[in-house]
Amino acid sequence: MLAAGRQALVLVPEINLTPRLMQEFSERFPDTPLLSMHSGLADGERTQHWLQAQDGAAAIVLGTRLQFSFPCPGWR
Repeated sequence: MLAAGRQALVLVPEINLTPRLMQEFSERFPDTPLLSMHSGLADGERTQHWLQAQDGAAAIVLGTRLQFSFPCPGWR
């Protein structure tokens, strides 16, 4: 999926797991841009992450259920 230039959405069941999963994904995919989307982000940070996901700047997006309301062009 990533090799084809698409984005991947990884659903995180609980916001508290996000930091650990971000660490694991950044170690597993060191050259792949990733970001997180969840309700714990400040409004400006959430907007910045959303814009990066929309622009395709982030290949991997980790998100809670909140992420379902933010479609990205690289998702199929």
